[in-house]
Amino acid sequence: MSIQQQATFWLKNVNDYTGEHGDSPALADGYRAFSDLMKTIYGDYHSYEVSTVESVCTKIGIMTDDLENYHYLTDTIDCLYQMVVLGSLREEGSTSYLEIEKVIFKKAFKGSVTFPFQMLESYGFYFRYLKNEKEVPAYKNCDQFSLFSEINAELIPAMKYIAGALPDLSAQDDYVGKKSSLFSISDFDSALLKSSTRQTDISPAKPGIINTANDKGELWRGMAECFMNDMKLTARAYINPYVFPNWTVKFLHKKKTIITFNISPNTISVNLPLSYDMAKHVIVNRANMPDIVRESIEQFGCMGCGKCLSQSGIEIFEGVPLCGREASNSLGEGPRSIRGNILSPEEVRVICDILKGMI
Repeated sequence: MSIQQQATFWLKNVNDYTGEHGDSPALADGYRAFSDLMKTIYGDYHSYEVSTVESVCTKIGIMTDDLENYHYLTDTIDCLYQMVVLGSLREEGSTSYLEIEKVIFKKAFKGSVTFPFQMLESYGFYFRYLKNEKEVPAYKNCDQFSLFSEINAELIPAMKYIAGALPDLSAQDDYVGKKSSLFSISDFDSALLKSSTRQTDISPAKPGIINTANDKGELWRGMAECFMNDMKLTARAYINPYVFPNWTVKFLHKKKTIITFNISPNTISVNLPLSYDMAKHVIVNRANMPDIVRESIEQFGCMGCGKCLSQSGIEIFEGVPLCGREASNSLGEGPRSIRGNILSPEEVRVICDILKGMI
């Protein structure tokens, strides 16, 4: 298999420096170089597909070799982030570099540096290793090391500035849970413009979300505008960063989540729990409904919650087993949900009409 999907997700969410961000405009070339660097790393995902472990499916649905390869990619970026955060900015003539104490760095970055350093060198970085202030040949011999860049003279001070300007985050309230995630997508808005990172302040039409949807971006934009403008719903949007990274966007009516989307590269999946009356409506009209509704109706039935005896809570309505219970788990899934991937404007229209009928 491949880690293309994971790398593509992060690539689609890397921010460009537009020149409209106010802080430290003297570092503009460095900001652009930083954004280009992140795009280069994610676009180079094949270089991280080097695992030699047996390819076996794990319990979390990813192959063992793909999981290791994904760790190679994320470890490389985390390694760079930790060096930028912990390093002291120094100058040698006109050259800026980072000076890093090895003992401090090892506490923050637990993995082997061999592969990340090798990859960073392939992108135009180079290292100098010192022990007792004398140069030594390798990382294993040093007590201090320095990071230099041949990419752009402003790249290292720009990265240092960005890393230091990133806001503190809450995994519960913000759209990402770690500063390193903001760093990995060069989030200039939060660092330079101090834009909110709270889930409730993230626009469903955020460029990263539209870019992730890719050729389905206009379908997503149309739905989001319908929900926000026509129905006056509120939204919570956040990134699930692990294994199969994606955007989760929940739309709420009177503080209750009524529809949830997961957006991964070129894919928009929906989970829309139906009211009992709306479930009957779509069943009656299923012949005129798009595939996503008809296929979901085929999955209606007992969800095995154990709260009724011998499926006594099930009504057979026009040949469809219909449970009267509401969605009851943390994912909002229930026995009468429209679930699947959205592929067409017709599906968007029908989902909007269904939702309007329930609020």
